[in-house]
Amino acid sequence: SEEEEEEQEEQAEDETEEEVEDDNSDSSSDSDETKDPPGGRSRGQGESTSNEGVEKEGGTGGEPLHEEGNEEQDNERVEESKDHEEPQHEEATAPIPCTEICSDVNSKVVISTGIVENMAYAGLVYYEKKDAEDLVTFTAAKDLNALLEFIDTRHSQAEVGQNILFHFKDYDGYIELKFDAPQEKPFIGWSIEPHLKPCRFLRCDVDKFGEANYPLPSTCLISVYASPSAVPSLHYSVPLDGVADPKTLFIHRSLRTAPPPPPSTVQGTSSSSSTASISQTRRETEEGTFRSDIAHRVMTECTGMIKERLDLNTLVDKLIEKRMINEREKTKVLDERCGLTANQRMDALLSLVKASIREDGEDFGLFLEIIKQENTRRADRLAQTLLDNYKRLL
Repeated sequence: SEEEEEEQEEQAEDETEEEVEDDNSDSSSDSDETKDPPGGRSRGQGESTSNEGVEKEGGTGGEPLHEEGNEEQDNERVEESKDHEEPQHEEATAPIPCTEICSDVNSKVVISTGIVENMAYAGLVYYEKKDAEDLVTFTAAKDLNALLEFIDTRHSQAEVGQNILFHFKDYDGYIELKFDAPQEKPFIGWSIEPHLKPCRFLRCDVDKFGEANYPLPSTCLISVYASPSAVPSLHYSVPLDGVADPKTLFIHRSLRTAPPPPPSTVQGTSSSSSTASISQTRRETEEGTFRSDIAHRVMTECTGMIKERLDLNTLVDKLIEKRMINEREKTKVLDERCGLTANQRMDALLSLVKASIREDGEDFGLFLEIIKQENTRRADRLAQTLLDNYKRLL
């Protein structure tokens, strides 16, 4: 009947579904057994299905857990290793170049400081006899032999005096001769006049001696005069300022025994010889002129001496005659209402003269002629000193 046929069909469908489920179960079981690790397959095949499930959980589910644990441990070890390596890197690598650099810098500083502190300089005094004066020169350099060679070449007639070794107090310091120190021995009748005030030179200038543009050593010139009634000998102390160890130089001179010639003879001879020297120097220079740079340097070095020996008003009038200044500049310099002292106004006047000489070296020769027109022995000595300094710097 139809009902029986329907029941048979339903039973057939159910059996087909069960077979499909059994096939799926078998394939799943085979698949799980295939995934088991070799250790998981070592168990006996006769064990129950529940045991196999345990084995599968232990073999399949356990293995990923074990691998995840290993990965976490490995990650922790890597992180710990990195954490451990990073401070080691900072401690072992970063300080190394810093230490090396600092070490190098410190060593250089030590070496440099050692040179600064231990660099010895040579100082030397030599004497030259001029007409009515003794010209005393103090000079310094890094090499004493270089100084002696310079004196032998440029000042062959000079009398070499005391030499010393000294150290500058400061790296960028100076050395200065002090002429105002209390004297232990009398010097009545003697006059000691430095050509530069303050009488000092810088360490950097001392170091440059011997270079292409510095053929002359740094020097301080001192004129020493003696009156007929002066004490027989001069032993004048000159402390050095700016040196590491206190040192004092002594200017030692004796009174000349030959009687001085009559004043008229001295004046005539000095005047004529000085004029002849000026003319000769002019002829020796290019086109009869003085070199403006050297002449300006001489004027700068000897400003103090010029101020001491020349009168402001007289000098102004002579400069007007030579057209080295104009009327407006004359009025400004002589104006006592401007609030400047006579000494300051003399400085202003000499600044105009030096500016004129810097522009044209011939004005230096005109200035020497102005000095000679004073017609005094003091003025003659000043003109000769300026001329000698110019020759020395040529």
